[in-house]
Amino acid sequence: MILTALGVDREGSREVLALRACAEEDKDGWSCLFQDLRTRGMTQVDLLVTDGHDGLRASVSSLFPATRRKPCLVHKQRNVMNAIPKREQQEVTTELTGICKQEKKEEALLNLAASTRQISPTLSRSGAQLHRR
Repeated sequence: MILTALGVDREGSREVLALRACAEEDKDGWSCLFQDLRTRGMTQVDLLVTDGHDGLRASVSSLFPATRRKPCLVHKQRNVMNAIPKREQQEVTTELTGICKQEKKEEALLNLAASTRQISPTLSRSGAQLHRR
């Protein structure tokens, strides 16, 4: 497995900051990768966009404690879709797209609340995935 840290500047340009080959994704691997970045002069991480892996979160918390975290929308959508029966996926995909395209958090939350009410009781697992951080 290759752990990767990407940096994004204010203009949206991306750059690979670090790569680390590991047998598995765990706290030790992420800690080594972030420690390497510190050794090379990184003093802070402004925002971490992540799939929510516990080891990644723990390593960043210990080395860069002031870092804010945002869940990755792609991973969140995949988690939701994995909880949805195939026959319901198109409708839910449309709802998710509407939520994610909102420019303001308040608008997204309103869309989320409306969408969650529309999801039938058989899809309650997917609703839980939407609210998970």
